[in-house]
Amino acid sequence: MRTTFILLFICLVSIEIHGQSDYFKTDSTSSIGVKLVDNGEASNSRFCTVKNGEKTDVFSPYQVKEYGFGDGRVYVSRKIQLPDSAQCVFLEILVKGKKTLYYYRGKQLKTFFVGNDSTLFVELPKNNAAKTGNYRDQLRQLTTDCPKTVDALKLVNYRKRQLAEFINRYNDCERKPFPYLKVGLTAGYNLMKLSPTNNRLEATLNKMDYTNSGVFTVGLFVDQPILLSDFSLHAELYYAKYGYSYNKMIDSKDVDFVANISSLKIPFMIRYSYPSNRIRPFINAGAIAANNFKNKILLYNATITGNTIETTSMQDISPSQKYQVGYTFGGGIEYNLNYRNHLFIELRYSKLLNPTGTEQLDSSEYHIITGINF
Repeated sequence: MRTTFILLFICLVSIEIHGQSDYFKTDSTSSIGVKLVDNGEASNSRFCTVKNGEKTDVFSPYQVKEYGFGDGRVYVSRKIQLPDSAQCVFLEILVKGKKTLYYYRGKQLKTFFVGNDSTLFVELPKNNAAKTGNYRDQLRQLTTDCPKTVDALKLVNYRKRQLAEFINRYNDCERKPFPYLKVGLTAGYNLMKLSPTNNRLEATLNKMDYTNSGVFTVGLFVDQPILLSDFSLHAELYYAKYGYSYNKMIDSKDVDFVANISSLKIPFMIRYSYPSNRIRPFINAGAIAANNFKNKILLYNATITGNTIETTSMQDISPSQKYQVGYTFGGGIEYNLNYRNHLFIELRYSKLLNPTGTEQLDSSEYHIITGINF
């Protein structure tokens, strides 16, 4: 029993060392714990370079059948058809499973191969010159036994990470939303409320009763997945025009407050979307910037002294800062119209602030937003 545990321990240590160390294999030997030189994708596809003290050994795909880096990248020797001839090269294994995805990078060539443990080994060129169709058509033929990946295939681009993600989903026969870049239109309704900061020049502004002003907004959005995950960078650009008019008796004065503000606003957030297929709840949070390219605030004071009425008009008593920044967060649901087009609706809150010590007006907003991607 003791001998069995010792042998098991040795095997586990060997596996751990192999998984975390550089190695290479020939037909007869395996060398583990060596120092491989990473010369970039193109050179790695042609040579296996080993640093041996002061000396560097370079092996061809005819001498080494497999090598791997400690970070998990593995290259295997395979004979493929290049434009000028059939050659033995090193292919990087991107996915290993029911279907294995390989990647080759030459000096002026980038291509993929799909294989399995039996006889299948086919190239996956971006555009097939000899036949009609492209890489998506070939993948469709190779993955007919898993219809759950049909929609994902329509969104896959000819890139390492995206093709690897698709093959992984096919190997698991898994259906869930495939991340892709979304660009579209937004429309919404905002309730904006002004709030005074430290208005030393005009203390009257601190005593006004500020209420919400509701306006409609229109804009654009872009949603970029982060590393093909359920997280994305979500940014918008929208236009809004606000108008305010308040009246209040303050210190025996009849005070009228009038403001007109036109703004371009850019929220920039990180969004998490739950990976359900038809309806996807999401939350997001981040920063918001505003360019108040038109802002005019007028304050009218009417003072009654006996039979005398004195009216004073003051312009730009405390105008909003032209540029403001703040924070924003919200949540909503996204509805899948088809494999590419999605409609979302969201409730969001934003707070726009001015620099500390200035005498402008901050603002807060509640948004109801809807959008659809092209």
